[in-house]
Amino acid sequence: MISVGDTPIVQLPVRRWRDGHWESAWDSVAEETPVSLSFNSIPHVVMLATPRDLADLGVGFTVSEALVARVDEVRDVVVSTTAEGHEVRVSVTQERLS
Repeated sequence: MISVGDTPIVQLPVRRWRDGHWESAWDSVAEETPVSLSFNSIPHVVMLATPRDLADLGVGFTVSEALVARVDEVRDVVVSTTAEGHEVRVSVTQERLS
């Protein structure tokens, strides 16, 4: 596996069937890692995602899943990395989770 700079793309060796024979090549594949999202310290979901812009993922998920009505109800986003993957801790106004 070869990382491609600061992108969530890795180069992996593959074998392709072309013109009646196998050939070795490299293929670009999106790198994904487990990402857990919690809201006010309550675990909510674990998903696979590329390991970039995780704070934006946290805010976007929070809004798109209607866990808040407005972006300004998101108080803080903290991203941490562990051996198992990434954790996105989102703090929202308490009345949204009541």
